[in-house]
Amino acid sequence: MTLTRAQKKYAEAMHEFINMVDDFEESTPDFAKEVLHDSDYVVITKNEKYAVALCSLSTDECEYDTNLYLDEKLVDYSTVDVNGVTYYINIVETKDIDDLEIATDEDKEKHDKQEVIIKSELN
Repeated sequence: MTLTRAQKKYAEAMHEFINMVDDFEESTPDFAKEVLHDSDYVVITKNEKYAVALCSLSTDECEYDTNLYLDEKLVDYSTVDVNGVTYYINIVETKDIDDLEIATDEDKEKHDKQEVIIKSELN
């Protein structure tokens, strides 16, 4: 079976994660090939699933726009427990500029609190 580029990149990110934590005994979560292929990043977070990535717009049309926008969408996630700590393996895709939503105060708070361990590009 030939692995796709996204599957290889996912395996590399998981290998990096396994090397970072002690006593990793679980198998890494499997995600459908199509999910990995259609997504942009694998993001590993500690203690809670990936909340959000925020961005601002800076274009000629909206140079005075001070809003923050939700830049990514969570597609799928799974968890692994290592020494009593839950890590979330999140698969996310980047939103098109036309689909960006303004971040709420709750989104901003989640963004500030999240602990990203690894964020690796899939495609």
